[in-house]
Amino acid sequence: MGKPEVVIQPPSCTLYEGATRQLYVSQDSVHTWESEDPAVVTVSDKGLITAQTLPDTVIAKTVIVTAHVDERSASCTVTVLKAIE
Repeated sequence: MGKPEVVIQPPSCTLYEGATRQLYVSQDSVHTWESEDPAVVTVSDKGLITAQTLPDTVIAKTVIVTAHVDERSASCTVTVLKAIE
């Protein structure tokens, strides 16, 4: 019998610059988090994502955040939008 599938919640979200969102993983075991572009979205070791400030010429950017559990992983697609002033 194989290990259960890793599920991340939410599987996608949209944040304005400076906003945060907590991600959750279906597994209780120790896992690591990774952002494919930490200049746009950072992720803490507890799964809290933070949208960073986008360059002036960019109105939206999408980044994949991944939770790694043993040899398995799950991803969340995060879209960051320019904050409205």
